[in-house]
Amino acid sequence: MSFVLKLTRFFSWLTFLLLVGITVAAIFEDEGWGRQSIAYFFIFSTLAVYAVVGLLSRTADLEEYYLAARQVPGVFNGMATAADWMSAASFLGIAGTLYYSGFEALALLVGWTGGLC
Repeated sequence: MSFVLKLTRFFSWLTFLLLVGITVAAIFEDEGWGRQSIAYFFIFSTLAVYAVVGLLSRTADLEEYYLAARQVPGVFNGMATAADWMSAASFLGIAGTLYYSGFEALALLVGWTGGLC
């Protein structure tokens, strides 16, 4: 089985698990669970998924660790870059900068986005 097929299946499973988690949270909310309990459910389930991904992806080869053995296709690499750029820290940082500096701070956002592309 090719690496791209394995990667596609892996991301498909993660997407499926996210949808299952959202469905379970909706069921918990219908059952009367509090917001804090649902938040704890999401935190612990996310940590469990990260732990499983870490265990399944472990490697002893340094090239595979840093470069994924140069097998990751451009689409998946682009998705990872986009996820980094669209992180909560970016959104909060831009919102804070716009609030603090005003409309002129949009130049930062345009330059940042253009520079990333």
